[in-house]
Order: sequence, then structure tokens, then C-alpha cells
Amino acid sequence: MNPQRREAPDYQEARSKPIMSDNDKVDLIENQMLIDFLHGLIRFSSDREAVTLASSLVEKLKKLSLSRRIDIQ
Repeated sequence: MNPQRREAPDYQEARSKPIMSDNDKVDLIENQMLIDFLHGLIRFSSDREAVTLASSLVEKLKKLSLSRRIDIQ
């Protein structure tokens, strides 16, 4: 007695598409690798200017990664 449930066509289409393209995944992985490298530089560097620059780059990369994730999803 239960009629078969049908999904809206746009929902089916959205489910079939990947949330993130392979290029976007690579970009996010590269950003994370750069962030990890810069964290190491910050931890072990005694050069104050390098630490300041690395800290600034980490924040910018985090914002970029976050905005890309939001745009993609």
C-alpha cells in the first residue's frame, strides 16, 4: 500500500555530482601541507621576521581553505 517514494530530479542530480572536484581537493591538500610546513618553521625558527611572515601566511591560507570549502559545498 505504500507508494514508491520519488525524489525530485534536482535532488537526484545533486547527489550524483561530487561535492568537491579533484582539483579542489588537491588545492586544499596543498594548502594544508603549506600550513604544516609553516607551523614547523614557526616552531623551530629563531628569526623573528620569518616567524611573523610565516604566521601571516598561515592565517591567509586557513582563510583561503575555509572560503574554498564553503564555496564548494
